[in-house]
Amino acid sequence: MSAYLVDPETVDYILAWAQRYRGRNDAGLAYRDVHVPANAPDLASYRAAQSPCLTDHFGPWPHSTWRMGTDLDQTGQLLFDQNIRSIEERYPDTVDRPENAPGPCDQSRIRHYTYQNPNRLLELRPTWVVRVCECWRYQSCETDDHRDTAAWALVDAIREDAIRALVDTASPDAPWGIDAGTVAKEEDKRDAIRRKLRLAREA
Repeated sequence: MSAYLVDPETVDYILAWAQRYRGRNDAGLAYRDVHVPANAPDLASYRAAQSPCLTDHFGPWPHSTWRMGTDLDQTGQLLFDQNIRSIEERYPDTVDRPENAPGPCDQSRIRHYTYQNPNRLLELRPTWVVRVCECWRYQSCETDDHRDTAAWALVDAIREDAIRALVDTASPDAPWGIDAGTVAKEEDKRDAIRRKLRLAREA
């Protein structure tokens, strides 16, 4: 499997989705705490630096949370940290010679990420968000612990949110669970369609 450093615009687009407002009472993922593994291998430096995005919760159920909207630069850097780890795992020579890493020639915004809002140039489409998240995941999965990283948890949360938006748009009346009443309603709909087709043939 090959891997490369994703373009900064890829991470910009992923984070832009989290920033969007879905409604008056839902400010998007950016202002919600996303659960991340407390022992995630990519959190050590952020914990040592006392990142305002990271909160450790102690007690009977210890866990950690990351709030994306607190600092988008740090959140984007977290995603690039895992992308870089993946490249270095796949191509060990890039550890000492990062310029050899496949991907953009200009790595300035990869090694020191700063968020740039893509909304003025690109429409935020849930289908694009899902595909872009899958691109990041494919390029960031070379380490054995990739599913245990905070970065993976954040991208998964954004991807799932985009999928949910797709379902809400495509089928807003989709049921929350199936019961006998749901089956009966669908049967009634099919019977009504059959009656209309029969009447149309007889006309």
